[in-house]
Order: sequence, then structure tokens, then C-alpha cells
Amino acid sequence: MFQTSLQLGRILGVPIRLHWSFMLFLGCMMYLRYGSDYPWADVVRIASFLILLFGCVLLHELGHALMAKRFGVKTHHITLMPFGGMALLEGTPKRPIQEMWIAFAGPLANLLIAAALSVVLICTTEQGISFIGITEGIFDYRLHFFQLLVFVNMLLFVFNLFPIYPFDGWRMLRALLCMLFLREMATRMMLILSLIIGICLVFIGFYYQDKRLMLLGLFSLFMIRRGIATA
Repeated sequence: MFQTSLQLGRILGVPIRLHWSFMLFLGCMMYLRYGSDYPWADVVRIASFLILLFGCVLLHELGHALMAKRFGVKTHHITLMPFGGMALLEGTPKRPIQEMWIAFAGPLANLLIAAALSVVLICTTEQGISFIGITEGIFDYRLHFFQLLVFVNMLLFVFNLFPIYPFDGWRMLRALLCMLFLREMATRMMLILSLIIGICLVFIGFYYQDKRLMLLGLFSLFMIRRGIATA
């Protein structure tokens, strides 16, 4: 049978898998940069940054796994993919507040990473955590790797708190609703909310010509099909 992921090993007893599309994505990024007259130094820099970025994604997922373990829920495995990661839990916690903490543990890991790197930048560089020019060229040599990682981890923290499927904010709000309604009802309510927000993001992004909002809305609408199928 064709295996869709490669097991890299275990961290704290949790199997870590790498989806085959990650290597394809990394190869495509390096090829496109190299084919665009980028010197090999830039190609290596980009590949190094992507590897460090996925290290942060891994820590995000380990945050979920460790908090789940704290509440007696085991993690079957963690899979790293080109656009994020997934920690597959074996069951659900007994109380909604525990599920809320498990969902929040991922973004919290990104916030702690950003805080730790900020301290390093303040202590070791003149520019500190300044993000001047970071949106103009994320791989600009004037920017420190740690600056990029602080910026990205803050983005991961904020975006994962969005109450749309499949982000952690969606799971946190559903856990809150589970305190008031049955889990099935809370899930349906959150899927409807996610659908409404996704459609609104697409239209707002189209109206203001903001491709980021459009992509976020389309991503939510695409992923919500899976949520409906498993509800």
C-alpha cells in the first residue's frame, strides 16, 4: 500500500510523520528560486528558513499533544504538511474546559516561541524585534532569521485563534458552547458560523482586493467540507 507519510521518529513518545507533499513543496520552492536567477546562497537560506518554520509548527502541535497528555488523552501521531501540521488525538477529553486548553496550547506554544526569540534579539542585536521591511521581502538579507521567526510565530498565534474551521479558535469556541449545548449541536453551530465567516471573508477580500482575506475564506470553505463530513 502507498504510504502518504514518512515516520521521522518519536518525540516524548509521540510518532512524528512527514507528509510526502512536504518534500515536494520544499523541492518546488528551491527549484522556483533557482530558476528565477537566485544564487544558491539564497536557495539554501530559503530552505533553511522553511525547515526552521516547520520546527515551529512541530512545537505548535507538540503543545496540543502535551496538554492532551496532561488531561489523559493520548496523541496517535503528529503529521507535518506543507501548510501546517496535525496532531491526531485518541479520543476527546472528559470536560469541555480541558478541550479548550488543549486547543489553546498550540497557539500558546507559538506565543512562547516568539517571546523567547524576542528576548534573544533584544539581547544580541541592535535592531531588536523591529519588523521594518519584513513585508517587502521575507527573505531579505537585512532581516535576521529570528526576526522572521518572531513575525511568523505571531501570525500563527493570531490566525490560529480565528473561529473558523479547522483553526484552534474554532475548537476553543466549540468547547465553550459544549458547556451550554450537546456536543453535536455545538459542532453544527460552529460549522454554520465558520461557513458564514468564510463567505464573508471571500466577499470582503474581493471587495477590497485583499488576496489574503480571500485565500483565508476559500481555505475555510474548502476545509469545512471535511468538518461537515465528520460532524
